[in-house]
Amino acid sequence: MPENRSLSEYVAILHLLSRLLFKLLEHVSKNQWKSALYVCRISTTIGLLVSQVVSADAILSNATIGFSLCGNQNERRKCIQSRKENLPLLSNVSPHKGLDWSPGNCAEPENFAYLPWMHEQLRQSAVDNGLDNAEIISMSLSLKWFDQYVTSARSAKVFCKICRETADLMSGSLSCKILDLCPQ
Repeated sequence: MPENRSLSEYVAILHLLSRLLFKLLEHVSKNQWKSALYVCRISTTIGLLVSQVVSADAILSNATIGFSLCGNQNERRKCIQSRKENLPLLSNVSPHKGLDWSPGNCAEPENFAYLPWMHEQLRQSAVDNGLDNAEIISMSLSLKWFDQYVTSARSAKVFCKICRETADLMSGSLSCKILDLCPQ
């Protein structure tokens, strides 16, 4: 993602990317004999994480995009293990009753793994720009961009209980609140 853009630009990029992916999927699914194969390999959620220095003098920001997991149970288990290696505090998050997915399955944990690096880069940029002791805010927005039963789905998705707990743990470790931009 490009650096030092406004939040609205990052959200626009997210929406454009989700539309492009949906159009690509529509094109692929026209070959119906292939569509069942591709549908099980396509993530249904795309997530955006933006961190920004709070300053009236400059726009200092960075962003990353991640996807929820897809594939069979074995593939998901391998990816979740990899996400836990990249984001160790994810191992402290327990599965929640009533949810049929494990911590690390959603798009948010993939993005949260980049958060310490993003904050370090922003702190250095702030110092380089004369903004000592700058405050950083992080914001997350996830879109359910694909549903095999709906012809056009791009709706905002609220943090699930697991993602909320993960965000709270990340917020505590970085002394920075992570805001869910999806209205509840």
